[in-house]
Amino acid sequence: MILAEQLNENHNKKCTVYPPELASILRLRDATNNGYIPEQVLQRVTDEEMSLVAEGIKGHLNIPFDYALVDGSLRAADGQEWLEIMRNGINYFEEAYLNDSRFEFLLKRAIYEYEEAHNAEDLAKGDISCQTLLTISPYPEEAANEFGKQFIRERGCRPERKLAFIRAIERTPEGVRMYSRGIDNSKLSIWNDIVSKIDHKYRVSNSNDLVKKTIRINKKAIDALDQLQEDYESYFGITRSLFQKNDVWLFMQSQKELTDYFIEQLTILSQSDLEGEELLLLANELRYQYWSTMSLRFKDKQSNNQNISYGSVSSDFVGSANIMASQGEKLYACNNSISYGSRTSTSSTLSSVDGMQKMMLDIFGEQEHIQDCVNCPFCHRIVKARIGSHRSTIECLRCRAKVNCKTGKRIDHKSENDPWSILDIIFPN
Repeated sequence: MILAEQLNENHNKKCTVYPPELASILRLRDATNNGYIPEQVLQRVTDEEMSLVAEGIKGHLNIPFDYALVDGSLRAADGQEWLEIMRNGINYFEEAYLNDSRFEFLLKRAIYEYEEAHNAEDLAKGDISCQTLLTISPYPEEAANEFGKQFIRERGCRPERKLAFIRAIERTPEGVRMYSRGIDNSKLSIWNDIVSKIDHKYRVSNSNDLVKKTIRINKKAIDALDQLQEDYESYFGITRSLFQKNDVWLFMQSQKELTDYFIEQLTILSQSDLEGEELLLLANELRYQYWSTMSLRFKDKQSNNQNISYGSVSSDFVGSANIMASQGEKLYACNNSISYGSRTSTSSTLSSVDGMQKMMLDIFGEQEHIQDCVNCPFCHRIVKARIGSHRSTIECLRCRAKVNCKTGKRIDHKSENDPWSILDIIFPN
């Protein structure tokens, strides 16, 4: 079924506005119906979470997004209008700006990106006579100079990389496809030189002004991006073969087991009763684990370490996050910075029986009782669990899996020797 057909039956439904940091979690939570989540919602969450992580990995970055034209409006995979998504961005940064005037440059960019979405809609309708719309979103040099690198870094910009993003939008039979590509070492003077070769009348004095410029090109989107990147990076002596060698997005697509596990865990988290800061903490720690694992495996690929045998995905997530956190690394992407919180870091160090028993005592107490909001690693649900006296056993009241907390083995009739750790329930990976 094509994208437009998938959207057609429910495109008139009003879409909920989510805070950006929790959008994926809340979108999954609201879309769940008797344990089922529509494929369109899962696809949008996967696309957006993958793109967030991809921005934090250094390498050639080329991220595609498809929007279908339905009743005159471009819509994302789950049916939300692209213009509405952009309006939500404006509202978010307007509120941030009212609390802190330093957010003005991000508010302006959100407004320009809204206009970019308008132009994309006109392109899809055939009202613009070109093949590709090109937009350059350079590193915010002026904001970095005025407010400092730390403020810019916390907004998801990378002063160390001075990352710019180029977006190319082309018309498709269903609507449009937008490609987003990251380019390092952004410098406004070089962008001015390149843009002036395309449009001789256009030069800007501020990086924000470049964002509002839409360049019309009669080339395929990928060809236009390749040419623009080749022109830009020639100033630094980088050839096309070199930047195409390290393709982050293609690599991430090849690591399906990591993405599937991440989305599965994100979905489990979305079904919990957690809210606000606690929900955001766990979501960001899960993102950090996903990003860390992808980053380290990508480095292995660049180093031609092709014969490495990785452990289970769950253990790799925690181990990779600990490595990156020990090096002081943070995930900078989508106007946000994410570090590895103390809760997950603590869970990964509690390996001794005494430490685990103390943790169980602190969390569950001495007497047998029912505990709410426990993550069961067997039925993969947030459930009520029966905690045995003195923390001797724990039993899922949904699937009836029962585990000896001292040995970490199942003791119900289904699988007595199935290895398991109590950490899987208290701190799900």
